Amino acid sequence: MVASALHQAGRLEDALALIREGRRTIPDDTALEWRGVRYLAALGRAEAFDSMLAVISPARWPEGSWSRMYLIGVAADEAAVHGQDLLATALYERLIAWVESRAADERTPNQRGWLAWALYLTGRHAEADTLYARLTAEADSRWKYFFMGLRGAVLADMGRADEARDLSEQIASTALATDTSAVIMRERFEGRARIAAALGDRDATVEFVRQMLEAQFVGRRTFHSDPQWRELWGYPPWDALWGVR
Repeated sequence: MVASALHQAGRLEDALALIREGRRTIPDDTALEWRGVRYLAALGRAEAFDSMLAVISPARWPEGSWSRMYLIGVAADEAAVHGQDLLATALYERLIAWVESRAADERTPNQRGWLAWALYLTGRHAEADTLYARLTAEADSRWKYFFMGLRGAVLADMGRADEARDLSEQIASTALATDTSAVIMRERFEGRARIAAALGDRDATVEFVRQMLEAQFVGRRTFHSDPQWRELWGYPPWDALWGVR
């Protein structure tokens, strides 16, 4: 999609213009809604963001539903990536409030994962660490590596670098890595990259992601929309991975 390419190239106004043009023709297209709210968040347009939330498809994004909160979480990531920190924090806090308003036994693993992520990115590291530790203990092999990587990043940000490095080594351990399928290998490389990035080791981060890309283990989410990589853009070896000149 052209709008997506423009978004990744940093041409947010042009991407948003295409979305608006498309919505005039197909006003209830949920893919256009999905992109539109993200691009508004990336541009920091809080009022326009809320206005669009008010008119998007109630069937796809019902008021008070998890699907709507998930959309808000993704938009928060976009705001954070593009330096719209006040809006990002406000959106993460909306997501936190929604999940925490549910009884603990009613929260799905996906909701708890997003809660941990939002806690982490709003500076509530100790709470995020506790939740990621629980999610890691409960997860199957694929998600275990994912949560280990995120927990390692939290620990690094808390100044517990040795523990973060230990988690990275555990991810690399052949004792754990009995499943070498593409999806598992992807999570292992990405998990170690997240820890390296949080430790400030840019070269190791680049190397782990390079291995993932060379082996065609494509990431679950675009790296362009993940705030954990925000400080790496502009670092030539990192940009070269993505063809940025």
